[in-house]
Amino acid sequence: MTDENSTRRPTNRDRPKKTMADISHTPPYEAPDANRVFERGGELLTDERRP
Repeated sequence: MTDENSTRRPTNRDRPKKTMADISHTPPYEAPDANRVFERGGELLTDERRP
């Protein structure tokens, strides 16, 4: 509920609440390079840096 003349910034209270079931996401096993990123501690190796 915002008014175009209001100076108040929207907050999280203004957004509808979502549960994890409502949020669509890609399962980790379907994401490209997911296992490699996990095994390397979050560092994605490019083609040039792969061993």
